[in-house]
Amino acid sequence: MKLHEKLKSIRIEKHKTTYELSALTGIPQSTISKMENGKRKIEAKELELLAKCLNVSITDFFDKTNKFSTTETTDKNTINPKIKSIIDSLDRAGDLQDEDIDDIGQQLEFLINLKRKKNKNS
Repeated sequence: MKLHEKLKSIRIEKHKTTYELSALTGIPQSTISKMENGKRKIEAKELELLAKCLNVSITDFFDKTNKFSTTETTDKNTINPKIKSIIDSLDRAGDLQDEDIDDIGQQLEFLINLKRKKNKNS
């Protein structure tokens, strides 16, 4: 299941409307609707906030087969068990500040871009 589909599924499972979720998160209802329809990317901060307000773990947005649920999911996107462990650890930490999340996101983007450049040059 893709991330946007999982978001909608969890919201419905929790008996929340997009309007109620908007009120809980501060994310505009129209943005939540676009996220659920796959028309807007879900940022990491938003995912953390949505998980908190829906009273679920961030890992609940991940497919149980260890595939990262994104709109671009392919067989190449399976999560390495070590990465899954890191995600679980971050989720358990629970009290990460926004700047911590930003730092982690920037570091991940740097590493991903570095890997892409390396692959391009190979």
